[in-house]
This record gives sequence, C-alpha cells and structure tokens, in this order.
Amino acid sequence: VADEGREIYAMSGATLFECEELCDRTLACRSFAYSLVQKSCHLKDAEVTLADAARIPAYLDFKTFIKGTQIPAPAPPPAPTPAPTPAPPKSGIAGIIDVYSTYEAFVALNKNTGNARCWGSSSFGGVCGDVNFA
Repeated sequence: VADEGREIYAMSGATLFECEELCDRTLACRSFAYSLVQKSCHLKDAEVTLADAARIPAYLDFKTFIKGTQIPAPAPPPAPTPAPTPAPPKSGIAGIIDVYSTYEAFVALNKNTGNARCWGSSSFGGVCGDVNFA
C-alpha cells in the first residue's frame, strides 16, 4: 500500500499470525505490514482498503494486511507416508500353505508338497525339534 500511515509498533522475529493477533489486540492498529523473509511486523494507524494504491516498487517482500480480515490458517502438514509392510521371512515353502500355532510356536505346512517349517522363541517353549511332520 502506498500510504500505510504511521507506524505505531514494530516487532522482529514474529510469525504472520502473531502479527495479526498483536494488531487485533492493539486499539490504535488499523492495518499491519509483514515481511515473511525478515519475520518483521509493523503495526500501522491507517485504515487501508483493497482499493488503496499499491506501493511501486514494492519494498522487499512486505505485504499490508487489513485489521479484522482473517488470514487463512496454514494447511496442516501432510500425514506421513506409512512405512511399507515388511515382507515375511522366506520360508522355503512357496505354494498353498496352512499355518498352525500354539502360543509358543508356529508351523507353516505346504499342502501341495507336504513340506513344513517351524519357528518360535525357545524362551517361550517354541522349540520345533520335537514336531512330527508325518
């Protein structure tokens, strides 16, 4: 905006939303100028409108905002991409299988070939040495 009026307060290191809130809470503030690059907020006493002439050339990346107009909230960050499901360990028994289990061990049985694999944690009784595959 070519004529922003007098500066009534300046703040460095602010976000656009902090600048907007500060203007909303400051009685004398009618508009504010904000630089995203510098994170610089400047409260102004002039009541500007959309019809006001633009400052040419513009000063850095400053933009003028009208008090009371809501700045849209930033879009939430996209949800993280879920990690791919890890492939099951190779069992060496490709084909049609059934899986049987107790609470301690698992057995995968290939119905076409009769081959089977057993796995489990020996600390929980998952010992496969005594399994009879016959």
